[in-house]
Amino acid sequence: MKRLRILCDVDGVLADFVGLVLDYVQKNTGLSYLPSAVDQWDCFACLGLKEHWPYFCTQVDELGLCRTMREIPGARSFYAELRRIAGESGAVRVCTTPMTTAWLSQRAEWLVAFGVPLHEQIQWCDKHELVPAYDVLIDDKAENCAAFVKAGGRAFCIATPYNTHLAELGYGNDVERGTHAECLEWLRGLA
Repeated sequence: MKRLRILCDVDGVLADFVGLVLDYVQKNTGLSYLPSAVDQWDCFACLGLKEHWPYFCTQVDELGLCRTMREIPGARSFYAELRRIAGESGAVRVCTTPMTTAWLSQRAEWLVAFGVPLHEQIQWCDKHELVPAYDVLIDDKAENCAAFVKAGGRAFCIATPYNTHLAELGYGNDVERGTHAECLEWLRGLA
């Protein structure tokens, strides 16, 4: 079995960031949307609520909203299977991009409660800079996946309505895209 060093994003892969945004929108505007309405990376812009972004960030900091984020259904078993696939000689690390200073500590607490100890957490903005230390990136942001592949790694993009544009980025054939279950099958093929 090949040694795999896997980076796993948090928001959109393990944690329901879109759900958090939609909860905020309903509470603060009275508007209600289905998750499928978020068909662009910039959640607030695609809902026509771009002016709410700074207020959302303030509430994240002041109310600790990151700690309240729901898990994506099946996320714990998905993460456990990532660890199993990586095996003893490999590694799995979560790699998340911090939004604010308060987000850093809130995300760390969320991940510890999820079952990821601090020493398995990486707070990093440009994930492609972690190639070649890591072989594989699992993310929901198409641009992160494309940059990771361009840097020499392999990437799997967890399918969402806002990341259907891999082909437009020129990486439709180089970055896999699909469900959590399809990601695990793809990883088994690499191991």
